[in-house]
Amino acid sequence: MEIERRAVSDTPPLCPPPSWNESTPAKPVQTSGIRPHRRRSRSHIPAWRGRPRLLPEVVIAFGLALALQSLDVPAAMAQAGPTFTEMVVTVLPEYDQPRVLVVLRGELPADTPLPAQVRLRLPNDATVTFACSLKPPNDDRICGQPTSEPDGDYQAVTYDLTTPVMYVEYYYGAFSGAGPRSTDFSFWPPYPSKSLQLAIPAPSDATDFNVSPAATRTANEQGAKHYIYDFQDVPSDKPINVQLTYSRPTDEPWAPAQPQDAGATAVGPNDDGGVPSDAILFLALAAALTVALVGYNTVGRRIRFNMGLVETPQHEDADGGLRPAAPAYCSHCGVPVRQGAAFCFGCGRAFRLAPGDEA
Repeated sequence: MEIERRAVSDTPPLCPPPSWNESTPAKPVQTSGIRPHRRRSRSHIPAWRGRPRLLPEVVIAFGLALALQSLDVPAAMAQAGPTFTEMVVTVLPEYDQPRVLVVLRGELPADTPLPAQVRLRLPNDATVTFACSLKPPNDDRICGQPTSEPDGDYQAVTYDLTTPVMYVEYYYGAFSGAGPRSTDFSFWPPYPSKSLQLAIPAPSDATDFNVSPAATRTANEQGAKHYIYDFQDVPSDKPINVQLTYSRPTDEPWAPAQPQDAGATAVGPNDDGGVPSDAILFLALAAALTVALVGYNTVGRRIRFNMGLVETPQHEDADGGLRPAAPAYCSHCGVPVRQGAAFCFGCGRAFRLAPGDEA
């Protein structure tokens, strides 16, 4: 009778790997011919080396967001723009110089986002002496250096408003000698205004003083006759035009020059004792970048492991499962361990590897 031959494997059967703790008994080998199915854990899937470096991207995105915010917020505010609740424009011909002095004062709502950019269309020969924000309760001036650029027949003067109250002084035109005068005044509101008052005091020694169009009303204040215009719901895209004609016996100023109060006038963006908004933005950006870099250095080793720079060695169990063959990190210094490494390249400590990893 012929003996039935059976295929015999040349390799010994798989045995359970030795436990890390020698005192722990090994698992008994299953003698049944049917191996129960065991779903493998996803932990054996090696990390994808092309995984995006999330932390650097977050840092870059955060920095760009702050930079774009600092650039776009004023531009967006200039396009949309708030509305003045009240604005007063005073035109003083030949007041303390042989030129026309214009004083602007406008109030924005208290909840207006600041800083707000103010853009004024002024005559080409205009000279801005003050471009300020008024700080309550004493209307202290917080003044800065405005910028100017050509704007057709005008010049565009821009500065940042740091409080809800705007204050601007500028001169334009020139007069010489005695005799008749004629000058035109045009005003472009920087923002729409719910209420706007235009006041034109006549020089005390002027004769035949007339304004066109006619003023809404007149009033005698501070020894001068004021021609006053009252406007409601004034848009910012249309100018207010007034023509002045009069005569004077001299070209000397009709009011003495007023000495400036050094205590009440600030000619710097930071004379109020606070920190400028640009400095606050810079400090916030620097602080955010510093925190991000410190965090990256603190968890850098784990980030490298998650990005796939270091893979965890795997060992197959008798039932088909996978388990780490060596620690993922050095227990002494925390440096990631490479597969098959016998020593830590960070501190030099030797590892006790599984028998299958020693070869």
